[in-house]
Amino acid sequence: MKEAMAYINEAEKESKQFAEDCKKNGWEVRPNTVIVEFELKDNSATNNSIVSLEVIKEFNNGGTGNPDIDFYNISNKDKAVELTLKDLIGEKDKEIINNQIKKQIEQNKDKYFNGEDGIEGFKSISDNQKFYYENGNIVIVFDKYEIAPGATGIPEFKIEIPQDSNTGLHFGLVINNERINIQKSNVYQKEDGSIMIPLRVVCEKLGYEVKWIEKNRSIEIKKGAQYTSVKPGENKYFFSKMAPISLGSAPEIKDSTTYVPFKFVSDILRVDASMDETGIITINNK
Repeated sequence: MKEAMAYINEAEKESKQFAEDCKKNGWEVRPNTVIVEFELKDNSATNNSIVSLEVIKEFNNGGTGNPDIDFYNISNKDKAVELTLKDLIGEKDKEIINNQIKKQIEQNKDKYFNGEDGIEGFKSISDNQKFYYENGNIVIVFDKYEIAPGATGIPEFKIEIPQDSNTGLHFGLVINNERINIQKSNVYQKEDGSIMIPLRVVCEKLGYEVKWIEKNRSIEIKKGAQYTSVKPGENKYFFSKMAPISLGSAPEIKDSTTYVPFKFVSDILRVDASMDETGIITINNK
């Protein structure tokens, strides 16, 4: 609403200036129009785990309109987190998305710029690419005239979300309402079904001190009087003075990073943690 009102105010200023210029030059004063509308995308098939809102703003003073379109994609939780395209597809799948778009363009290539007349066609989605999420599909959206003539309208491409060959999920990690760059701290699923998360980045974001003990090749985790330790290869977990329990998988080291089962957060650290059907993991201790 804030952005819509700012857009309307700016359109009113332009319209007043336009009217003054018309009177000064003896031109006919034509009415200007401003349209602001929104659409809530249907995600009922995915239990509305993501809210996608399309907002269209268009100012027309008699010429060809060029709508300004924005999308808001939000993880539908008590404390909302805005989602990026990278959260849903991962960096590694960018090229897969590009190939799907190129294939769809090839089927209707007359509707898109193709490099002729010096107008470059589609090359790749951008890091801040516009998109919305609708019933399990990502829809990539381009501005009018961005990759096609005006007659094509607003180009949209429905994309089948690339699935991890083992899990069918693309994980996102949100800790205390802060989205974590999972390119630096990956999350993955093992064949036995265990979701593995990076120990250090999660614990430190939750306020714990994490220390590697070379003597017995274990890792200590402390916060005040709270204490636990884990040892790669041993499926034994405890917190403070409780007896060790199994979490299905032992800690393991990959690329110099130690990973523990997702259940370590809730069952051992006793911190609220959940994962929705899109793979977004949310951890909160505040």
